Amino acid sequence: MTLVDREPRSAELTRPLRLGRLAIIAGLTVTAVLIALLSLGVGRSTFGFAPRMSPGHIEVRVQNPGGSGAYAFRRQIAMTPDGSGVVFVMQTEEGENVLATQQLGSETPVISDEGDSITDGRSAKAKAIEAKATHVLTQRAVELRYAAGHIVYVRPDGSLWAAPFDQKTNHITAKPVQIGSNVALTGNGIAQFAVSKNGNVAYLPEGPRSLVIVTRDGHLHNATEQHRLYSNPRFSPDGKTIAVDINDSDGRDVWTVSVDSGALKRATFELDAHDAVWAPDGHSLTYTSYRLGALGIYRSQPGVKAKPDSVFTAQPLAYSGEWLRDGSGIVTTASNLSPNSGFDIAFVSNGGRGPIVPVVVDRFETRFPVVSRDGKWLAYVSNIGGRDEVYVRPWSREGAVIRISTRGGTEPVWSPDGRDLFYRESGSQYLIDVSLRIAGESVLLTERRGMFPIGDMVPGFTHANFDISPDGQKFAMVLRSPPGGIKVLTNVPEMLRAVHRARDKTN
Repeated sequence: MTLVDREPRSAELTRPLRLGRLAIIAGLTVTAVLIALLSLGVGRSTFGFAPRMSPGHIEVRVQNPGGSGAYAFRRQIAMTPDGSGVVFVMQTEEGENVLATQQLGSETPVISDEGDSITDGRSAKAKAIEAKATHVLTQRAVELRYAAGHIVYVRPDGSLWAAPFDQKTNHITAKPVQIGSNVALTGNGIAQFAVSKNGNVAYLPEGPRSLVIVTRDGHLHNATEQHRLYSNPRFSPDGKTIAVDINDSDGRDVWTVSVDSGALKRATFELDAHDAVWAPDGHSLTYTSYRLGALGIYRSQPGVKAKPDSVFTAQPLAYSGEWLRDGSGIVTTASNLSPNSGFDIAFVSNGGRGPIVPVVVDRFETRFPVVSRDGKWLAYVSNIGGRDEVYVRPWSREGAVIRISTRGGTEPVWSPDGRDLFYRESGSQYLIDVSLRIAGESVLLTERRGMFPIGDMVPGFTHANFDISPDGQKFAMVLRSPPGGIKVLTNVPEMLRAVHRARDKTN
C-alpha cells in the first residue's frame, strides 16, 4: 500500500521555519556572538565593567520575542557584558527564528546574519560560584546566575529573586528579594533570563496560558475562562473531566476542569504535584512529587485531602508515566539506567509498585513513551538518527522498529482505537495524523497528513503536553501567551541595598 503525504492546504499556515538559511552558531560564546554583531555596527559601547546605571525598570518593546519549534526548548536571551543591550531570539513575520540585538532605549532591533541561537557564555569562575549557590538554595531555584557579587535565580513558579552572596563563605548574606515574576520557563527547565557583569538583569515574561479544546479541523475554544500556568492536560476515561497541572506562587498542583461547565477544582494539595495521569479505575489520579527527596509516583482521589498513597519512588524516575490499560504497570521515562545513557524508557512493574525494568536503554535520548490502548504497541521518540523522530515497535519486543515521522517529530499520542498516531512535526509545527494498518507484528503506514498548526501550543519535554478525548474527536492543549517584550532591571545590587536599608529602618 502506498504511503500518501498530505500537506496542509494553506500556504500561509504551512510555511516552515526556514532555519537552513541562517548559519547556526556552534560552539560560540555569547561574547563571540556580540563581536559578530559589533562587526555590523551594532552597539558600539565599551564591553566589560561599564558604569552602573541607576536602579530601575526598562521595558524593551519587541514583537515576537522567543523562538518557536525546537528552539522553544533553548536559551533565548542574553545581555551584553556591559548591560547596555539585550541579545535575543525572535520570530520574523515569515516565521523564521533569527538572532537580534537591541540597545536599551532603542525602539528597533537589529537582526544578525551570524546565527539564530544563543550559547552559554558564562565563565568557568561564574559557573563554579553558581554551583555553590545552587547547593545553598537546594530545590528552590530552577536556574541561577551570578553577577556583581549577587546571585539571581528563578523559582519553579517563574518568580525572579536576587540576594548578595559571599564567595568565601558560600553563604547568602541578606534575605533574598523578589525582583520579578512570570519568567518564561521551558519544558526542559531553562529559565529565560540573563545577567550582565554590572548587575543588570533581563528576562522574557510569560503571561497566563489558556487551556483549550481543539477539534480535528483546528477550531478551538477555551476549556475554562480562567487563565493560569497550565500544563499536562489529560482527559478522564469518560471524557467528562480534564486533569491539568497549575503552577502558581504557592507551588504546583493538579486541578480538574469540567468539560461541560468549565468549572475548575483543586485535585491535589501537595504544592508539589504534577504530571498527573488517570489510573485504570478512572476515578483516581497518579502524579509525581519530590515529597520524599526523590521523584516518586503517588495516587489519590481528586479533591481528597487525605495523605496520598505512595506507589513507587526511585532516583532514575523522570516522569509519572502512562498506565497500561490492564493496570499491570506504568511505562515511564527514566534517566541513566545504564552509565551515561541519558533518557531511557522503562516499565514500573508489579502494578506500579516496582521494580523498574529497562525497556529502551542506549546511548541515545529516548523519551515520550506511550503504549497503544490495546497494550500491543509502544510509540516513543529517539534521536538515534541525529534528530528526534517518532518510532513504533511491538510492546512484546518481538518485531521490527518502524520510524513514523520523516521530518522530525515529538509528542506521540495514540488514537483510542489504535489506528492513528498523532505527533508534533518539528519543522512545520503541525499536528500530524498518521493512519496505520496493523498486520500481525508489523505496522504499515497508509497515510500521513497535517491537521492544524500547533506552534502556539506549549510543547512537552519528556511526555506529550496534549491529549485526545476518549471518542477521538477533540484534543486538550495548552495555548501559550507570547511575551509582549523584554523586561530589564538595571543595577540590581543597588536595588537590593535600597530594599535592605528600608527593612532595617522598619525593624
